[in-house]
This record gives sequence, C-alpha cells and structure tokens, in this order.
Amino acid sequence: MIVHKFNDKRKVLESKINGQCTYIDLLLFVESIIVSVKETDELRIQLIIPDDSLRLDIKDLQGIWQFSKRLLHKYKNVRIAIIVNDPHQTALSFLFSSFVDNPHYQVKVFSTIAVANRWLCL
Repeated sequence: MIVHKFNDKRKVLESKINGQCTYIDLLLFVESIIVSVKETDELRIQLIIPDDSLRLDIKDLQGIWQFSKRLLHKYKNVRIAIIVNDPHQTALSFLFSSFVDNPHYQVKVFSTIAVANRWLCL
C-alpha cells in the first residue's frame, strides 16, 4: 500500500510505501493521484520506497509506465523523486526510469531525501 498526502506549503505529493507493494498497488496509487490531487502545471512527487517492499517483476515495469502516462492528461509536467536504499529496489527503480520516454515526465532515483528535495526544487 502507498500512503500519500499533498503538502500545500512545499507543493509536493509526499508518498511512502507501507508494507508490501504490488503492481496493482502502484496502479491504484496513480489512479488516486488523478482523482485526489488538484490540477497543477507541475506535479512533484516524493516517493519513499523502504527496503524489501516492492513485489514486482521486471515485466511489470513497462505496464506501470504505460498506465502512469495518464498523469500527463491532467498535469503538464510530472517529476518523481524515488528515494531508495535497498539494492533490489534501486535496480527496479532505475529500470522503471529507463522506460520513461516523455520530456514532460521525469523520474530520478536518489538515496537521500535531501538530494531528492533539491532536484524537486523544494
């Protein structure tokens, strides 16, 4: 499951995986963003992925990317900072970012929140 809350002061969607996260959980996360986060020119997302939380196959990543493109129907630009430490979660995050092929949708992987926040311009 992914919990998230929009921080109005910082203008960022603060998100964190709690427990185990599956392909369906990520699709539901994207759908909940579309439904609950107000329209803005630039959607900035901070996603914290704890160790050993992603339950994904490499083949799931392309499907997640295809579904995630729906965010661009509502937001002009999307920037996602993924914060991760575990090597397996890091590899999956980098593989996901390699599928992103739209200049209005950016994904970067970080090991610290501080550096991620700088990239998100917070």
